[in-house]
Order: sequence, then structure tokens, then C-alpha cells
Amino acid sequence: MHRRVRHVSVPLAALLGVAVLSCSSDACRDMQGTPTALVCGGEGTVAPAAPAQPPSACTDLRVVMPNFYKLLDSGGLSGLRAVVASLANGPAGSPDLPPLSAVLNVAVQGLNVFADDPPEVDAQHRCLATPQEAADRAADGSCSGHGPNDVPGRCNLNRMCEVRRALDLALKNQAGAAILERLRPLIVKLLRYVEGKLPGETSDHYDDLGTALRAMAQSEGVCDPHDLYGLLDAVLSSLPPAQASAQLGAAYAILTDPSFKKFLHDFTTNAGDGSTAIGRDGFIFLVQFIGKTLAGQNPNDPGAVFGQLDSVLQKFVYPFLEQPANQQKYGTQLEDEIKQLSATAKTLLTGPAGPRIFAELQKVVGCIGDVDKQGVLAGALYDLIISQDVTGISLADVVKALKDFVDVDKQGTLNRMLVDVLQGIENDDRAVEALSALTLQILDDNLLRKTIPVLDTLVDQSVVLDLLTLLDDLLYGCKHPA
Repeated sequence: MHRRVRHVSVPLAALLGVAVLSCSSDACRDMQGTPTALVCGGEGTVAPAAPAQPPSACTDLRVVMPNFYKLLDSGGLSGLRAVVASLANGPAGSPDLPPLSAVLNVAVQGLNVFADDPPEVDAQHRCLATPQEAADRAADGSCSGHGPNDVPGRCNLNRMCEVRRALDLALKNQAGAAILERLRPLIVKLLRYVEGKLPGETSDHYDDLGTALRAMAQSEGVCDPHDLYGLLDAVLSSLPPAQASAQLGAAYAILTDPSFKKFLHDFTTNAGDGSTAIGRDGFIFLVQFIGKTLAGQNPNDPGAVFGQLDSVLQKFVYPFLEQPANQQKYGTQLEDEIKQLSATAKTLLTGPAGPRIFAELQKVVGCIGDVDKQGVLAGALYDLIISQDVTGISLADVVKALKDFVDVDKQGTLNRMLVDVLQGIENDDRAVEALSALTLQILDDNLLRKTIPVLDTLVDQSVVLDLLTLLDDLLYGCKHPA
């Protein structure tokens, strides 16, 4: 028996050997799918294609920025060329850089400063993998602080990593990207409103807004741009995502209440000079009165300051809503919603950050009160709230989109990144001066009329998202980690 098997196996082995020796790669490819292919093993099998690499700024800029190149090819960026050419020229005879060049220089220098932060994980400068890990590190009061992050709750976070995480949230997170897409048409409509080109408008507000903004930018003795950056920093750095969501939710409830617009349209009050302010004029008077009330308070006593602000509602708003005829018209829900919004604001304004917030707010409100005595900015806000049919803009939709984004960004990634940027600007006089000079140049009446349509086009055609994608690509060194 064994001898017979041995006799059979010898010629079988010889046959297989001949078959293997005769198998070239071409022959094996021809035999794939037949029993004979077993002798070829992997020989002749076509190698799997390498995984496709996503396009990057290092390989194909046109693919990374399709909307930009589409406009460029069609001539749709001619307006941008004109605006950039105007901004590239500084004041005649001035030894300083043109404002646009100065801002770009400051931006690059700022990114360099961020990049010099110590690494979060190891000497390879790797970033924490997820926003949750970053949030946990930021909340760890026991970790050692270093450099610019040596602030309670901010230690051991590399600011360049924070920028990367915020861009990931906006571009690679499906929910975040969808919310930005919802905001895009609203921003376009807002720009068109400022431009004064919406159908159905009965009055020209463009020059008034431009005049008020220019006056604020030029009033250096009254309006210090450091104050605006300081106010935004104070609010954002002390506003946890859950609290921001609650405040935005309270504002959304008011803006979507049908009786709110009726109330604004009907609101009537004594203007203090013997006249009666109704509707838009009443709203402007109320905003200006709040500003004057705030200016006379001691910001180091936030409880007393908020008490004074609440007394304005008790004096003007609640009595109007509680009139019997108005209770029938508006019901009691609107008053409850206003009180809820006031309560969420009190949580922030009477907290540890209250004194700083009130101090910065007093400066900004003082600037507006001294420069915009006619209440142009307050009037524009009234128009945007009450005139959706004319402007096409729903502030309720804007607030809802912002709330949804905060709810997606539960770890406050974008908030922390914005605070980093604001602090970088606020603490750098060159940055403030460069941005102020560029803002003032843009607000020039002739250039403003050219700039807004350009911004309109860039937002409407998603070029802004192209630019964010390019920045994200470059910050990752053209690498796309999984």
C-alpha cells in the first residue's frame, strides 16, 4: 500500500513541478479562475490599487478650491481684483505697509507664535486626537501650565492644534458642515441688505449705516478697538457650551413667537422729552436708555448692575405687556419668554466674569452712544427683526443655526479657538492697528460699495469654504489623517 502511494506521488510531484516551472506571470493571469491556477499561488494576480489620496494643496489646488477657480475662469472675480488693488495701496506718502499687507503679516506671525507652543502629547508635536480629549485636558486644573496657555482651564493645549480641531469641526464633521451651509444664504441676504439691493425696500439705509460705522472707526478718543476684542474675549471665555445653548434657545423662543413682532410694532413709551415714541422709535429709545443706564453703574458690583438693567424692563416693557388690551393681544407667553432670557443672561453677568464683562460692555456701549446719537445701529437691528418679508433675513434662523452648532460642538472647540485668536489680537497692538486701518479703509464710502458685492459673491459661491479648506490643508502639511 505504501509502495503504491509512493509510486503515484512521484509522477504527480514531477507533473506539478513542471507546471510551476512553466508558469510565467502572463500564463498565470490567463489561468486565473481555472483549477490549474492553484499552482500559481499569487503569481499573476493583479495587485490591488493603492488607496486613493484625497486632493491636497500640495498636489492639486484647483480640486481643493473648485468654486474659486470656477469664478476665476468665468471672470467672476474681477470685482475682487479691483477691491484687492485698492486695499493694496496704503496712504500716499505713508512709510507704513498698506493695511491689507500689514494684516496678512500679522496673521502669519500669529500662526508662527501658535506653532511655537509646546506640544500637547510628545516631541512629535502631535495633537490630541479628539475634541473631547482636548476638553478634558482643558478642564484638568491639576495639569501644569506653560507659556501663553498658563491660564486656569487653558493649560497644555497647543493653539495650532486648537485651530486644526476647529477646522475639522467645520469641514470634516458632517453636522457642523451642514449647519455652516444653512448659515451661508442668511449671510448672503444680510450682505445684500447692507448693500441696499433687496427688492421691496422703501428707504435707503446704506449710507446711514456706512456713516455710523465710519464715525465709530474714526473716533479714536471715544472708540478703542481693544474694547470690542476684550468684550468678545470676556464673554466667550466664560461661556460654557451648555450655557450658550440655553441663552440662544431662550432668544430663539422669543424670535419665533408671532406676538413678538406685533409687540415691537406696537410698543409705545414716553421718550422723556414730552414726546411719545412708537414702534421703531420706541425700540431705539429703549436701546439707548439701556445704554445710558449701564454707563452710570459700577461694574465691580455685577449684581447691582444687572438689577438696574432688569429695572428697565420692569419700567418700560412689562407694564406695556400687562395692559389688559395688550394681554388679550399678546397673551402672557411673551412676557414669560423675556423673563426666561433675562434669567439666562443673569447667570453669566452675575458670575465671576461679570465685572470684566460689564467693564468692557460699558466702553463699547459708551462708544456707540457717543457716536451713533441717532440710533442708526439700533434701528437696523429693529429692521432685521421685524421686516423679514422685506429683508429675506430671519434672525431666528441665524440664532437656531448658532445654537445647533454649539450643540454639535459640546466640548467648546470653536469657542476655545476664537478665544485664542481674540487674545492674540487684543494683546498685540500691531494687530489691532492693522485691523483698524484695514476696517477704516474698507468703510470708505466708495470702496464699501465695491466691497460688499464682492463679499456677497464669495459667500454665495462658497469660495469662503474653499479658503477654509485650503487653510485646513496647509495646517495639516498636506496630510489627511484618517
